[in-house]
Amino acid sequence: MENLRFAAAALSFLLGTFFIATGLLGTFRFRFALNRLHSASLIDTLGVFFFTLGVLISTPCSAAWIKLVLMSGFVAVSSPATSHLVSLLEVATDEELALHLECQDKTKEDT
Repeated sequence: MENLRFAAAALSFLLGTFFIATGLLGTFRFRFALNRLHSASLIDTLGVFFFTLGVLISTPCSAAWIKLVLMSGFVAVSSPATSHLVSLLEVATDEELALHLECQDKTKEDT
């Protein structure tokens, strides 16, 4: 039973490391701020989730579980909210936004 718990925790840590590494790679690889923001949000949500899950699996049931679950919940709520606010700031301040987008903005057309 202990080996199975160790394997599950190790898999969770590996998944967390994978998401953090791909998010970090995307943050440096992409040129546009909104693309970087998307890859950075992977680090916050999925990376922290899988690391927290690995710690929960590897530790016996204790009061520390409550702290870990609350921390993951806070990251799960605050990360998308801050990403949304930063993306709104980028959309509002970037004068050349249409050059970066692949789709056309149909809301500003005069009919």
